[in-house]
Amino acid sequence: MTTAYRIVVGVDGSPASIVALRWAFRQAYARGGAVQAVCVWTGDPRATETDAWRGQGEAILSDAITAALANNSRVTISGVTIAGRPADELVRLADGADLLVLGSHGRGRLSRAVLGSVAERCVRMATSPVVVIPPYLVQPAEAAETVTLHEVQLNPSAG
Repeated sequence: MTTAYRIVVGVDGSPASIVALRWAFRQAYARGGAVQAVCVWTGDPRATETDAWRGQGEAILSDAITAALANNSRVTISGVTIAGRPADELVRLADGADLLVLGSHGRGRLSRAVLGSVAERCVRMATSPVVVIPPYLVQPAEAAETVTLHEVQLNPSAG
C-alpha cells in the first residue's frame, strides 16, 4: 500500500509563508502529493474570543491559499487552523509527513540570523525533513502584495 507524498506548510499570512506555500505546491505537484496548510493561532482556546481568533486564522489561511494557488488546482490541499504554540503544533502535525515547509522572516538576534524562532524550533524538534524558504527569495512584489479574502474550499474531494 502506498501513501501519498504529504507536505505540511506553516502559514501565518506573511509573504514568506505564501512563498513557502507556493514552493510546497510545486513539490507536491512534481511528486503526486498533497499539501496540508497549517495556521496556528496563539490565543487561549478556552477564552471567550476563541471564535474571533479561529476566524482570523481561517481568514489568513484562506487568503494564503488563494494567493499561492493562483487559480491552479492541480494539487490536493487541506487546511487546518489550530490553537497552540506554532512550533509545537507544526511539528506535531508534520509527524509522519514527507516534508515540513516554512517561510523565514529573517528576524531576530544573531542566533536567528537566518531562521525565525518558529523555524529554528521546528528544525530542532521535527522528525520529518524541514525546508526553510529564506527571506531573500521573497520578491519585493510579493512582499507588497495584498490579498483579497476569497472563499476557498479547504478540503476538496479527490477527483
